[in-house]
Amino acid sequence: HDEVVHGKCSLIIRQPGDNWRQFAGLRALAFYQMTHPGAKLNFMGNEIGQFIEWRYYEGLEFFLVDRFEAHAKHQQFIAELNRFYKETRALWEISYTSEGFEWIDADNRAQSVLTYIRHAKYKKDDVVVLVNMDINAHEDFRMGVPRSGIYEEIFNTDDQRFGGSGVCNGAALTSEAVPWNGLKDSVVVRVPPLAGIVLKRTAPLPPKKPAAKKAVGKKPVDKTPVRTSKRTSK
Repeated sequence: HDEVVHGKCSLIIRQPGDNWRQFAGLRALAFYQMTHPGAKLNFMGNEIGQFIEWRYYEGLEFFLVDRFEAHAKHQQFIAELNRFYKETRALWEISYTSEGFEWIDADNRAQSVLTYIRHAKYKKDDVVVLVNMDINAHEDFRMGVPRSGIYEEIFNTDDQRFGGSGVCNGAALTSEAVPWNGLKDSVVVRVPPLAGIVLKRTAPLPPKKPAAKKAVGKKPVDKTPVRTSKRTSK
């Protein structure tokens, strides 16, 4: 809150790289804050990606939203993120107890990817979160999930509506009984660059079809005629 005033610069200006990377990094930061436990507090101006820090002697630069698409899309992203937070019980229902949060993988330093679970009162409301803090996207990325089933992506900061590159998981994700990250089941996902995604289990796995039974046939009857020997009397 107090880190974007008095010469400390705005959040977006601290993001490295070109304009696209700065906005992507700002989205990832806001996403991480909103999907992590704890209260949420943001400073005015961050919701529009204002480059100059807040100044007490002048108003916010709301004209940026009208003049520049990137700022308008970021404002839309923050609005959607706030709505998503309110509608997703796992992000706040038991946020102040240890039962509300569980790491999946906090040690992937090579790829700079964090994964964790946010728990609600009921398992049906749990969500799985992935945050990629690196500019590199990843295909066929395997991550552990808490339960077997069908998962769907319900939020993605790399959505083109928000100014992202559009690396999304459009199709349903079917878990596999492949142990990963200390969990019994896992899914394979597309990981967007410098972005975060939320997955939710929407259905159980379909029941396995019973193996077809081999037909046990009767022993074939030998219908070959039996030769009989005729006796001749003398």
